[in-house]
Amino acid sequence: MRWIILLCVPVFCDCVKSQNVNLVPNSGFEEYFNCPLDQAEVGADVPSWNDNGLLYGTADYFNVCGPVNPNWPWISYPPFGIPTNACGFQQAHTGNAYAGIITFPFLDPNVREYVVANLLHPMTTRTKYIVSFYVSLADSFRFSTSKLGALLTKEPPLYTTNLCDYIPQIQNNNTTNQLTDKSLWVLVCDTFEAGGGENYITIGNFFNKDSSDIAIVDSSDNYKFFAYYYIDDVSVIELDTSTGINESSFFHFQVFPNPAQNSITINNKASVSVSIYSLSGSLMLTQAIKKEEPIDIGQLPNGVYFVAVGNRREKLVVCR
Repeated sequence: MRWIILLCVPVFCDCVKSQNVNLVPNSGFEEYFNCPLDQAEVGADVPSWNDNGLLYGTADYFNVCGPVNPNWPWISYPPFGIPTNACGFQQAHTGNAYAGIITFPFLDPNVREYVVANLLHPMTTRTKYIVSFYVSLADSFRFSTSKLGALLTKEPPLYTTNLCDYIPQIQNNNTTNQLTDKSLWVLVCDTFEAGGGENYITIGNFFNKDSSDIAIVDSSDNYKFFAYYYIDDVSVIELDTSTGINESSFFHFQVFPNPAQNSITINNKASVSVSIYSLSGSLMLTQAIKKEEPIDIGQLPNGVYFVAVGNRREKLVVCR
């Protein structure tokens, strides 16, 4: 964000806890070459991210080690520090660092920024993975966009001013997850079956202006004409591929929120019996519920399940 960071001056899964390795190197942006001082960029300061010689905008780097910059006398705090910085206030989701990207600039709506990492090894053909990352809308910006996602590719995607020609395999659910929170970190998480050989993960907004679900979160003159998000804790983890359930035969109904943490609701119009199964077909929970009554899933470990109502099935991702 080299060309707009000065405007930020003030005037927000690890989805599966398992033995499987996270394929994203430096997944929390903790490792760095230099503490961020002036125009800190992920591609220059963070190992394993945007380091393939291609530009994806100038994603910013924030770290608790970032010092006050004497060249920025108008602010008394580190411009790229944590928790207070030139774009807002936010603690790291975990650790001491995070990245920041423009997902929509009102004055140049075709421009996007992305963070890109080379995975530790290519993804395996027909193997399921759970992909996740956390985002938080930065305080100093006027707009939000709920269309953030993750793209998995064999080669680094080709970038001009955006990557809107690509379709991300992991896409935030903009119906249930508006990504307007400036205080908390919000999880974006889903499963993905690899075609084989995917070796790069790219995170950002892959949609044009009309499809980006832009919202005004603050109309004050003190807020800048961008949507800007902090990014932390990116994860790509292989799932257990053994399953006793045929996903292709499912008749879908709505489970929300999905991904979920501690409870879910289904769009039933009457009292029904609900069962939840593991990927291998083991019954994990069964409960009779009234119309749209919440179901407590706090006892379920992080992972992927199937919710059954009669002969209907729907996939459920549990991420905390």
